[in-house]
Amino acid sequence: KVEQQLFKVHCYFLVRESEFFRGLFSLPQGDSARVESEHPICIPDTTIAELKSLLRFFYFGIHDDYKARAPDRIAILTISTRSIFPKVRERAINELTYCPEENDPFDLVGLAVKYDVEKWLKPAYRRIVTSINLMTHTEAEKVSFLVAVMRTREHEKY
Repeated sequence: KVEQQLFKVHCYFLVRESEFFRGLFSLPQGDSARVESEHPICIPDTTIAELKSLLRFFYFGIHDDYKARAPDRIAILTISTRSIFPKVRERAINELTYCPEENDPFDLVGLAVKYDVEKWLKPAYRRIVTSINLMTHTEAEKVSFLVAVMRTREHEKY
């Protein structure tokens, strides 16, 4: 159950790929005759979009022609980090790494810090500092004060 919405999902991929779910499903289940819809497993701090993105990845991601959109990749990174899906997390990181033009560099800095993906920082900072556009207030709020100052000083040189 996510955000008050009930999902009927086979546990195979969840158990196979996640330490969190492997531990969860290894716990005693009580009355085996219970109805799952009456006693759903609640997944805290997870959005419907994250769960749907993860399920799409599990069912379609193995196909070569499957291309997740950037928001789906971020949702997959979020849920895979939180629920300990190491292989899924690594794939999400790789897909986001090799499509940098699809990602706003300011957002990428925030994601790199939030999800501990150090290899995104240098390229994102480089794109921020070398951009010819003026930085907006919204963009400045997404990075540290030091980065905002460095960006402003770069523009003053020209």
